[in-house]
Amino acid sequence: MACEDLQLTTDINTGCETVKMDMEFVAYHIPWDKITAKTFNKDTAKCSALTATVANKLTARGQMPFNGTNTAGEVKNFRMTFTQNFQFVVYGNTPTAAKIVNSLAHGKHVFILVQEGHTWESKYIVLGIESGMHISASDLTPYGDNGGWLVTMQAMNNESAAMFINTGTESTTEAIITAIKGL
Repeated sequence: MACEDLQLTTDINTGCETVKMDMEFVAYHIPWDKITAKTFNKDTAKCSALTATVANKLTARGQMPFNGTNTAGEVKNFRMTFTQNFQFVVYGNTPTAAKIVNSLAHGKHVFILVQEGHTWESKYIVLGIESGMHISASDLTPYGDNGGWLVTMQAMNNESAAMFINTGTESTTEAIITAIKGL
């Protein structure tokens, strides 16, 4: 399969209503090469502009205490860098699920997580905006009746501990998110 054929064209949320899990949040996936513009300020840890030509919606769910999504710091020479991990399930052991996992295995990716219950200033966290996320692990696991792929994406050597979409006003921040959701 050629790498060009691996671009995701459908939402990653393949769903499984019979699965009962502790945590659920919505995220948007953007392949790195589909980002057409980005502006971020590491001093204030915010992304003030982000435009893309493709975005895929996904639902991240977890069993037990969900600990696959985290950020960890590591001291380097005279500075600290951060590694972001983002974990989600692609439901099913089907050709479509395999195509999604294969697509994530090539290239860099950015994920926007919608943190429900947060104010607009910190509602939209961006993972992979500095260095791009790569797949670091994938396992076919017994999620639900049909199984699924537990996928861990990782971005390493980030200078920022966290990055949020925050333009300084609620209306322009929501406009960026509305544009991404509409892709």
